[in-house]
Amino acid sequence: MRQPVRPQGRPTALFALTTLGAVSVAVLTGCSGPGGAAPESTDDSATVSSELTKDDVVVSMLLESGGAPAVKALAAEFTAQHPNVTFDIKEDNFQNLAGNAAKIIASPDAPDLVRYPNVAEQAKNGTVTNLDAYATAFGWDDWPQSLLGQMRVDTDGTRGSGSLYGMGIGFNVTGVYYNKDLAEQIGMTTPPETLDEFEELLDAAVSAGLTPMSMGNKGWNASFPLQGIQNQLPGVDELRDWIYQAPDATYETDSAVEAATMLQGWNNKGYFLPDVNAIDYPTMVGTFAEGKAVFILDGDWNNATYDGAGGTDAFGFFPFPPVTADGDLVAMASPSTYVLPKSAKNTATTAYFLNWVATDPTAREIVVTQAGSNPGGPADLELPAIEPTSLASITLPFGTELSDQGGAMDFIANATAGIWPTTIGPNSQLLLANRMTPEDFVASVQKQYETELGR
Repeated sequence: MRQPVRPQGRPTALFALTTLGAVSVAVLTGCSGPGGAAPESTDDSATVSSELTKDDVVVSMLLESGGAPAVKALAAEFTAQHPNVTFDIKEDNFQNLAGNAAKIIASPDAPDLVRYPNVAEQAKNGTVTNLDAYATAFGWDDWPQSLLGQMRVDTDGTRGSGSLYGMGIGFNVTGVYYNKDLAEQIGMTTPPETLDEFEELLDAAVSAGLTPMSMGNKGWNASFPLQGIQNQLPGVDELRDWIYQAPDATYETDSAVEAATMLQGWNNKGYFLPDVNAIDYPTMVGTFAEGKAVFILDGDWNNATYDGAGGTDAFGFFPFPPVTADGDLVAMASPSTYVLPKSAKNTATTAYFLNWVATDPTAREIVVTQAGSNPGGPADLELPAIEPTSLASITLPFGTELSDQGGAMDFIANATAGIWPTTIGPNSQLLLANRMTPEDFVASVQKQYETELGR
């Protein structure tokens, strides 16, 4: 949304649905409250075939409208290669799907494949298929696990490990895009290697009378730089545990306070757009694309926008810098998650399709060119050919490296179904307006977290 959280204006469906659960908290809490049953443990004796059936099969899908074209293209190519399998595809807009998907997944006649990122909630409810047997059959356990881990749920309800309850059709990555001409004006010859060097460049932009970073928070997009900072600080494993709802996990940490303090300071120093809380996401993206800011922290779902404004001739991209030059590579990245409802009729064929999406050369090309995502899959598969002037020529290799190194972090907005719209979002506005201290901001987030999880 989304993963990662969805800013107002819904730039793309892939990002928007990263946080479908956050938008639909009122509905989902009626279906899955605190204290629900933990998912069943894996049945090690379960075996499935990795071969595609020769029978005629119609696979039913429920997609979000904005992301449907790419999946439809994948379905058409699959049928061209395997004529015995056709697809019955339905789609709905973001708002309707957010309100109804949980009930549809739990219905006795659920579609075979549903776009839905909140695997933990439905795993607890027992309404989605445990995919461990398919992971064994297709070798998914041998793929880079930092992204698959976001779709795993342990027997205690913790995400990040345990059984697999979803699969992605590509994944998105985030980082810092920069305007090459403006960066040259502030003396940037190479991307900053540390967080301190990045701040020096932001200061230089202020001194030069430029807008350092196109960042607006009307749509609560401050969670991007907030987490971008915290990802680089000591305690990132604790942050990941918190996002994954590990027992006794807390957001009230030194790194969370430090990140909130730095975020507030960045706004006070003039690093962000003026009237930051009144600037929505489309305006923020447009401001950068029009050459009116040096940097923007954004995701590869907007590569096409920036390609249309000049591509690699005009813009560059680098990972959010670590504290030290030799720091680990860590960035927000999230798969475009799909679940297979337990009541679905064609699970084996659907699982074969998902494996094909990540491994077939033509399918991987469709994921890159039409979905704007990294195709993921086995680490030893080459990326599809990419236009050298496209920003994907930078972000796709970065995504692969990030995945291989285990540095992909889910978005803090996905920690619980309601944490973003109730607390992180509105309180980030208070933080940037200097109406809330960093300590109070952090405490408010943890309080909401514990309330939602019944801890």
